[in-house]
Amino acid sequence: MSDPTKALNDLVNIGYNREDAKTVLASVNNNFNSALEILINKNSGKSDDALLQQAISNSLQEPQQILGITPEEIELNKAIELSMKNQDMLPDLENPEKKLRKEGIPVGLRNMGNTCYFNCLLQIYFMLPQFVKRIMEFKYEEQKEESKKEAKKEDKKENKKEAKEELKKEKEDRKKTSLNLVMNLQKLFSHLICSNRRYIEPTAVLKALVDDYGNPISIGDQKDAGEFNIIFLAQINEALKNEEPVESSPSRMHRSATQISPGKSLALGISAALPGKLDTTFINDSFFGEFQVVTRAVESDGQKIELTEETAFGQINVNAMENNIYEGWDINYFNEIEDFKTPKGEVTKAEQEYWVTKLPSVLFLQLQRVYYDKEKKSITKIINPVEFEKIIYVDRFMKENQEKSSAIRAKVRKFKAKIKELENALEKYKRFGASKLEIENVLDTTTHFLASQSEAATAESNLGVKLFSPLEIGDMGYGPKKIKEVAEIITKYSEVVKKQIAEMKTQLADYNHKVAHSYDGMQSYGYKLHSIIIHSGQADSGHYFAYICDVEQNKWRKYNDIQVTEVPEEEVMKTSIGEENSTVSAYFLVYVSRVNELRVASPLVRQYSLTESKGLLAKEKKSDYYTSLLPAKLKKEVIEDNERLNKEVEEYRAGEMVKGLQRLYTDRYEVLQQLKDQKPFEHTLRTFNFVCYLEAVKSPFVKWELLNCSLKEMYDSIGIPLLDKYDPVYLKIKNTLMKVCNNAPKELDLTNHQQNQLEQARTNFESETTESTIRAYLLNKLLAKDWDVAQRVICHYFANKLHVLETTRKNFVDIAKMLSLILSSKTSESLMQKDTKDAIEWAQKNTQLCLFVVGANDPHTEYVLMMLKYILTEAQPLFNEENTAEITKCIKNIEEKNMKIEVPWEAPEELTAAIRKEIEERFKWKEAWKEPAQDLLKDFLRANKYWYDLHQKVYKKVKMTPEDAYAGEKEIGIDFKLTLPKS
Repeated sequence: MSDPTKALNDLVNIGYNREDAKTVLASVNNNFNSALEILINKNSGKSDDALLQQAISNSLQEPQQILGITPEEIELNKAIELSMKNQDMLPDLENPEKKLRKEGIPVGLRNMGNTCYFNCLLQIYFMLPQFVKRIMEFKYEEQKEESKKEAKKEDKKENKKEAKEELKKEKEDRKKTSLNLVMNLQKLFSHLICSNRRYIEPTAVLKALVDDYGNPISIGDQKDAGEFNIIFLAQINEALKNEEPVESSPSRMHRSATQISPGKSLALGISAALPGKLDTTFINDSFFGEFQVVTRAVESDGQKIELTEETAFGQINVNAMENNIYEGWDINYFNEIEDFKTPKGEVTKAEQEYWVTKLPSVLFLQLQRVYYDKEKKSITKIINPVEFEKIIYVDRFMKENQEKSSAIRAKVRKFKAKIKELENALEKYKRFGASKLEIENVLDTTTHFLASQSEAATAESNLGVKLFSPLEIGDMGYGPKKIKEVAEIITKYSEVVKKQIAEMKTQLADYNHKVAHSYDGMQSYGYKLHSIIIHSGQADSGHYFAYICDVEQNKWRKYNDIQVTEVPEEEVMKTSIGEENSTVSAYFLVYVSRVNELRVASPLVRQYSLTESKGLLAKEKKSDYYTSLLPAKLKKEVIEDNERLNKEVEEYRAGEMVKGLQRLYTDRYEVLQQLKDQKPFEHTLRTFNFVCYLEAVKSPFVKWELLNCSLKEMYDSIGIPLLDKYDPVYLKIKNTLMKVCNNAPKELDLTNHQQNQLEQARTNFESETTESTIRAYLLNKLLAKDWDVAQRVICHYFANKLHVLETTRKNFVDIAKMLSLILSSKTSESLMQKDTKDAIEWAQKNTQLCLFVVGANDPHTEYVLMMLKYILTEAQPLFNEENTAEITKCIKNIEEKNMKIEVPWEAPEELTAAIRKEIEERFKWKEAWKEPAQDLLKDFLRANKYWYDLHQKVYKKVKMTPEDAYAGEKEIGIDFKLTLPKS
């Protein structure tokens, strides 16, 4: 026995009406071949071509069952294989970060194994606000009385008890699965609205789908998107009608939107619905329209027949053989029927027209790109480009315009007949005779050939071969005059041919223009392009993806299962229309009525924003229209799922970060151990960073701080004290790193006493870092000969008593002594330049330096005092009374050790900023394993050798007279006596 679902689907794919196929299959125990034979004979009125029948039958034969493997196992293995083929599109499942959706990007749907068509349609329906609204507002309450009434009606119709019970059970099962479908669709839409996931799985909705027999749709079945759409909408409609009041009458029956085919045109697979009108339901009004089918024929006795029938349609099938959708619609729904059986039983030709009496809000156009090729004996895909516009008008197909449209259609057909005649005529010129060459080119080439002839000539090549030229054949004895006459005749033929071609092309352009504008002015029923389903592949296989327009944001997006990306409109149209011989092109076009466009009250339908944990539940304000549709229960479910994902991501990030933290900590610990071997470590490296300082002072917190500074570097400056005890990072460090890493600190949490100890160490380190920074800054200023700022920096340092280490304080004093000797020479240098004002300022600064830094009893101060007295005596002629008083005052302050003089204690702002930056940097892991001040000091001493040597002499208390000092300065070019008046 054949699989009834597969047999039914195969017959529908060929083009037979679903209900007819279902009835016939039931009568032959679901035998596909028998059903096919009955349908062929039934629709043709006589036996069809035996070869065609056999070819179709053979092409759709079921595979033989493999010994030992059940059909269920084959089906499951097929689904798994198809799903695995699609795994290359899935993100790394071990990395939950790749499951996160980006801000502003919609949620994708995972392909569950050849369900790309399903994903495309779901995303399209999700972008129809009124459909989403209806689904999200659905609340089912079982109507027992209605169920009883339906059961009684069925009892009257059924004569056999067994058949009645079976039908009743089938209806109940289908009702349950339909309700289940809508409930699962609500959940799916809720996740599409608010989920932070990059994609979700539509498994529950897929499982709720059933075929016309009530059987679940096969997991891995490669279904036609149009067929699936009808099944999907019919099931949704069945569920929603339990909540909607249904307007019905004897002529308005509820029908599932399955397909019929008008007569012999089933080879084109024209889609309509069962005879009769549809109930007034949301689904029917939104997605289904109605036709009046008019069939005209003539009996053999001459009696004219005109039959009318009301049918419904869920989609318009457009013949892809035509170059635009209007022509494709027209040729499918306004045509002749072969072998039409009249009411008197005679078989004849008939005209059949499908006039639209009711339009849906959403119009589906399916481009019929698949047909059965009799010659190839196989299903074939049409790959012609088909033009379509973003806005279409369907007035020409409306019943109310029947008279006007019929008249225009008749004219258009005449125009097309003329166009065909012109094209055939032009083709004879393009492909002339048996040669298939373009006659215009042949004539021009012949004229050129004759006109270029001269006397025959031959030549011999270097290889001894006779050579000829087509331009030098000669006149063949006819003479130049005869050749010229022939050339002129051919030229006249060429001119006539060109004129004829041009005239026919003008006519062709004129008729094409008339056809294109025949329906101008009929623009009352407009539809705007909403979305497109693209098929990539061959007739029997391939992949679907969708382009959907976001009207609010004026952009197109490509929905390719889990991948959702923005694409330019140019790409959308180019891909959809298709290119010559391309297997990628539009398969489904979805248009929304401009008159009855699906609108919502909110100005903002979708934002695609990521939702924060608990944020959506906490906020009463609706972020967009779709969010406002969420029932509280489903909203809570999505938020909880987002929180689970966030937790999963946090756990993953924490794990990855702690792995990196462990590597960083281990590397730095090894570096620290190597540095400890450098002697004396505590003097050379203690201020490079806080960890080194702790090592130098033998602190027990070295490992803890090394881990802390490494963590801050990796975790946005968050250290151990700022970690929440429930933070995944904290837990990973405590439960993983500290157990795995041998050199990790023993404790992560410090006691209050330990925190105080560490804080005191920080304070001390900040002081030493400040001193180190000041020292480097000072030496830079000394190298730049910025003596004034250097003097201020030294005074600031001693005023704030920052010298924690004796060695550092001594370095500053030594530098100050060097500077005092330099300032003493600067006083002499200013006098040499007759700048007594500067000379006095340098003397005053030197006095401040000697009293507050060098010390009043230091030999360097005594040297400065000696030089000031010498200058006051020897350079007296340069001073006025005021100058003399100032110099005298400096001498007196030093002699009397006056500590009340004014001193500039404030540091330059540049230095203050440098200190702040250096402290911040050195609490990090700094690896400049050389104190910069060491090199600066050497450079300074090298650049100021004279004063360094003088400093050594003074330090060693080498006895010097003022004249000795004057002579020393004179050697380096400083001679204040040069400016004195000659005696």
